[in-house]
Amino acid sequence: MSTSDDGEITLSDVYHVLKDVWLCSDSKGEKAIQDDIFKRLAEVDKEKGTSHEFEARPYFVNILNDWKVKLEGTSDETPGIPSGWRPASVTRLRATFNPVASGSSRAVTSSGDIEKPSTPETTALKSRHIPRQHYWTVYGQLCQSIYEVPDYETMIRVIIGIFKALHYLFIAGYVHRDVSAGNCLWYPEGKVGKLSDLEYARPYEELSGHNSRPGTSAFMAVEYATGCPLYFQAPDSSDDDDYGYRPNDSLPFEVQSEDAQFTEVHESGDAEDVHFNFYHGIESAIWIYYWFMIHNLPKALLHEKEKFEALPAKTGLFNGDVRLRRSMLSSVTRRGAVNNHLLAAYTSPFDVLIIDISVFESLSGAYQSLAKRNPLKGGFVPKSIFRSKLYVKMRREFDVLLNQIEEKRREKVDFGSVNLSAGIADKTGKTRE
Repeated sequence: MSTSDDGEITLSDVYHVLKDVWLCSDSKGEKAIQDDIFKRLAEVDKEKGTSHEFEARPYFVNILNDWKVKLEGTSDETPGIPSGWRPASVTRLRATFNPVASGSSRAVTSSGDIEKPSTPETTALKSRHIPRQHYWTVYGQLCQSIYEVPDYETMIRVIIGIFKALHYLFIAGYVHRDVSAGNCLWYPEGKVGKLSDLEYARPYEELSGHNSRPGTSAFMAVEYATGCPLYFQAPDSSDDDDYGYRPNDSLPFEVQSEDAQFTEVHESGDAEDVHFNFYHGIESAIWIYYWFMIHNLPKALLHEKEKFEALPAKTGLFNGDVRLRRSMLSSVTRRGAVNNHLLAAYTSPFDVLIIDISVFESLSGAYQSLAKRNPLKGGFVPKSIFRSKLYVKMRREFDVLLNQIEEKRREKVDFGSVNLSAGIADKTGKTRE
């Protein structure tokens, strides 16, 4: 932007994005977090002769600056709840998911356009009593969320970019903790998927004993969402017996309804605390792709719209019952049933869009491996236990999908999609854009 001598303002062709966000008062800004991630990658490069820092940058949004907002010279903050106050028998909140809302951030043009949040954001499980600090962040790239991507090829490229970003976070020793549809972005100019919203990213080693639980409920790893490990070591198994690690079917809370925006969650006394780990971000990315499949039908199958509209109920993956997603990881029968529902809607040649259910077998096997090496049942697992090969495996599965689409395109198949969630009315009767 430039201003002439007579005061005329000329806008440049370069777009910048202003993000408005409220962070915990003791949190770093997103730019500081991203800078530390790249610094750690540079240190790995220096030690091992790699080029991770340079290779990672395309998979993250270019953050130009961020700063604490001040109104009339005073920091814009929300106060915490007075010391000594405690909510009665409530340990955390479970926020329900609105598939239409594409994230909790919004662009603003002036301080008069700002409203302080009266409730926690709907996209995270966070404590309500932590004071908040108002931040503005400027992105140097204009991207699209997955709610805006026009076709399946683009969506798959986004997921591939997310797996690469998560892999670089792993190398840097960071976990994102809020991989969701709103922060998995498509950068049209670079034709690459990017992972944004790093404000809840933390060095993994700093999470030991940490109690805050950010994340987007519909896409959270199920054991993290429930606070209940997926697998446990059976009493009659030896330490070397992989098959002794069996699904843990207990859950710390009853199924909650999505009718309420927020639901107070009461944990049972037997619930185990589950620390966020590196594999949880991978699981979130898989749920995002499944969500996209259930809510976006190929244009060529518009005549089969009724089949697609029935998918949310038939698959049950995003209807508020986390146990149905949990069983996708622990039950071969459940995985097969969901796959059959998808095959009934995605008729040939569009069946190539259905990801091989072996991704759940790989992820389930990885979780079992953690259970074998982790006697604390969901507690902190050393970084050395995790393996890069799971990131590579997942990325290759989506590379296969991309190759299949390119092959079908040569046969003149159109993989453009229609978002069935567009125009859903909220409880006030207003339609969300």
